[in-house]
Amino acid sequence: MKRLFFGVLALIPLVLSMAGCGDSGGVATDSTPSAKAVLRISLAGAAVPLAGAAVKVTLPAGVSVTASETGVANGVVAVSGIAVPGTVGPSVYVPASGAARATIAIVVSSNLAAGFGNGEFATVTCNLATGARPVADDFLLTELNASDLFLQPVSGVTASLQVVLP
Repeated sequence: MKRLFFGVLALIPLVLSMAGCGDSGGVATDSTPSAKAVLRISLAGAAVPLAGAAVKVTLPAGVSVTASETGVANGVVAVSGIAVPGTVGPSVYVPASGAARATIAIVVSSNLAAGFGNGEFATVTCNLATGARPVADDFLLTELNASDLFLQPVSGVTASLQVVLP
């Protein structure tokens, strides 16, 4: 019992010295950019039902997506429109480096045996750096691959991008 009492007694100065530690009491800041751009990606020209589609978007300077240790953070890419319910495959984000612009590659697959057709199928939420003023034409769809229900490539499919800026 004495040992416990003296052990606790020895901890009191340490606890009291830590009582003054902490931040300066100022306003907390969040390093996450608050301005967002939303990309709505659509397909046209599919003459057969699609099992999935993969696209690559090149982002303008000052635009990024939230990354995680394993790639793109949850919620950045979402299935939308005609592909609901669907699954977002692993997305690959490559940050801008030197003269190379940032890119994000996404894959969306159908959860329905009937697949999906033409229309919006994915939404991507991007972060805008402070001072970034991109315009819609700065976002480029640089790759598109679509596959039918037998996982065969489908030709004649085109993709378009609607950019919603703050």
